[in-house]
Amino acid sequence: GNTSGRVVRRSATGSTPEVGGVPLGDDISFVGTFVVSLLFNWIGYLVCFCMARSIAARSGAVAGFGMAFVKIAVLFKYLHDHGEYADFFAQYGDRMPVYHEWAVWVPITIGSLFFL
Repeated sequence: GNTSGRVVRRSATGSTPEVGGVPLGDDISFVGTFVVSLLFNWIGYLVCFCMARSIAARSGAVAGFGMAFVKIAVLFKYLHDHGEYADFFAQYGDRMPVYHEWAVWVPITIGSLFFL
């Protein structure tokens, strides 16, 4: 039987499958909310997740937010490894915390888990 307790049913019109009364959604809603969440980071995530009416759209918002985490962490790692902000550190270096490699890999790991 069904161990999760949720049953996939068709809506009243018969065209949209639902899980627990929530529409399942389609690929377009997933990809759309994924892209908005990825491009606009946490603001895009909040807007998409709060306005989403389907499971696919909410899942796309969470996946896009996870990839935004990864994007920011990879950007910071690139900037540090290639010395792109040496001028910034020359001016504000006494007020900046010490760079730690783990501080880049933690958001990459968390973002990857959100994406999955």
